[in-house]
Amino acid sequence: MSTRLLVTVATLVTLVTLAPFVGLPASVEAHAKPNKSSVAAGSRTTVQFTIQHGCGTSPTVKVAVRLPAGLTKVSAVSPKGWKGLLSAKADIITWTGGPLDAKKQADFGMMATFPKTKGVTLQFPMVQTCTKGSLRWIEGPDSDYPTPTVKLT
Repeated sequence: MSTRLLVTVATLVTLVTLAPFVGLPASVEAHAKPNKSSVAAGSRTTVQFTIQHGCGTSPTVKVAVRLPAGLTKVSAVSPKGWKGLLSAKADIITWTGGPLDAKKQADFGMMATFPKTKGVTLQFPMVQTCTKGSLRWIEGPDSDYPTPTVKLT
């Protein structure tokens, strides 16, 4: 194994180990998480999605979530200094404002009436836009950028 490869591997291991302490996003420390893992089927409730960090050191300036089919009476619940808008098709909520410091977190919420089908897991793909870069919370549950989900019970 070359010296250069060993240095690269050692650097990556160090960055992942130190990420929680120096403000770098690491998959084990942060995600775009809903405040509820489940909601009652057919209920009208609010779900908050917590954005836990910016894009590296870049602050967040926009958050957009695609809403699953079957939600009705949807409205945005915005953190202070932000404005949430529901698209004309009522399938996307986009919040703009801030900026949200890269080392701070905020809750971006939605109130809705949820579908009546118990046992279904709803997906809420999100894109977090920062002044430099973006994070796409649209991948599988074991990835670095998992899609937020809520199960209907």
